[in-house]
Amino acid sequence: MDIELIKKLEELIDIFEHSSEIKKIKELKEEIKSDEKLKKLLEEYRNKSDDLYTTEKVEIKRAIINNEKVSEYKKLENQLYLLVLMINKKLNTLTGEWVYAYN
Repeated sequence: MDIELIKKLEELIDIFEHSSEIKKIKELKEEIKSDEKLKKLLEEYRNKSDDLYTTEKVEIKRAIINNEKVSEYKKLENQLYLLVLMINKKLNTLTGEWVYAYN
């Protein structure tokens, strides 16, 4: 691979690593991990029946999702995911149609 291209990709990764969004995601992740109330909800969710649609399990999941930190984290995570998808899509258009090397 072209050395200049590798350098540019490393610059792009560096931009991601130092972006305010990535810093915020990391910060939120640590806050979520240290939130005792949230830990308790997650533990309750894991310990409930395997049926995802019981009223109790749905209510616990709703409480987790409605947590302000979790909500913001998921929003930033989704934005980052979509950005990576857009980059991949653009890279795919540069290289043309996918060729299946393995049958």
